[in-house]
Amino acid sequence: MSIFTIIIEKLGFGAISAIPSIYKIGAIVVALAGLLITARVYFDHKVDQKVAIIEAKYQKKMQHDANDLHEFNILDNQKIVLVYQDKIKVITKTLTKIVEVAKTEVPDVNTMLSNGWLNTYNASITNTNPVNPSDKTNGLDAVDVLVDIAKNNAICQDNSVELTNLQQWVKDQQAKIAAMNKANGAK
Repeated sequence: MSIFTIIIEKLGFGAISAIPSIYKIGAIVVALAGLLITARVYFDHKVDQKVAIIEAKYQKKMQHDANDLHEFNILDNQKIVLVYQDKIKVITKTLTKIVEVAKTEVPDVNTMLSNGWLNTYNASITNTNPVNPSDKTNGLDAVDVLVDIAKNNAICQDNSVELTNLQQWVKDQQAKIAAMNKANGAK
C-alpha cells in the first residue's frame, strides 16, 4: 500500500481509491506546485515591498544630504563673495586715492622717462627680456607712468584677492566632501 493511499483513506476520500495511483500523484504534484507558486508570489511581493521601503528611505536620506550640502554651499559661497567684494572695494578706493595723489601732489618737474626705462618696466611686468633698455629717447611723463603703475598694481592685488579666495573655497569644498564621506562611512 502506498503512502498516498494511506493519506487518502485517512482523509476519508474512499471513492478516490478507484483512481489510478499515477493520477493521484499527478494531482498532488499540481496541488503542491500551485501552493509553491502562490507562496513564492506572496513572498516576492513582501520582499519587493521591503526593498521599496529601504529604497525610499535611502532616496530620502540622499535628498536630505544633497539639500544640506546645497544650503551650506549657498551660505558659504555668499560669505566668500561678500569677503571678496569687500576686499576689492578697499583696493578700488585705495587706487582712486593713489591716482588722485599722483596727479595732484607728486611734484611735476616735467620729468620724462626714457623709452629704455619703459621697455625695461614692461618687460618686468610680462616676465620677458627687455627690448632696447638703453634707448634714451623721451617716452612718457613720469606722473602718467606712476598712474599706470598704480592701476597695474591694483589689478594685481585684485587678482591676488580673487586667487586667495578661490584657493580657500577649494579647501572648504574638500573639507566638506571629506566630512560627508566620513559621515556616510566612505573612505
